[in-house]
Amino acid sequence: MINARFLAWKINKLAAAAIEQSGRKVTLGFLTRAAVAGFVGLIAVRYPEHVALTTTIVGYFFAQLATLVLGILSIKKSKK
Repeated sequence: MINARFLAWKINKLAAAAIEQSGRKVTLGFLTRAAVAGFVGLIAVRYPEHVALTTTIVGYFFAQLATLVLGILSIKKSKK
């Protein structure tokens, strides 16, 4: 969920930059999100009694899939 919050923050920054039409480049921070995911994966492998590896792997994909599904549902709803 940390990656989802970070991505939401970056998207808000991107939207603000687009509204202001500033010339500076804003990225979505893939490397930061990948580093956090890798760090959590290492923690799950190193401390399996505290963090379950299976739920960690599911968590990698949940936020992205949930965002995709909600985006599709929102587009369908706005077309009606």
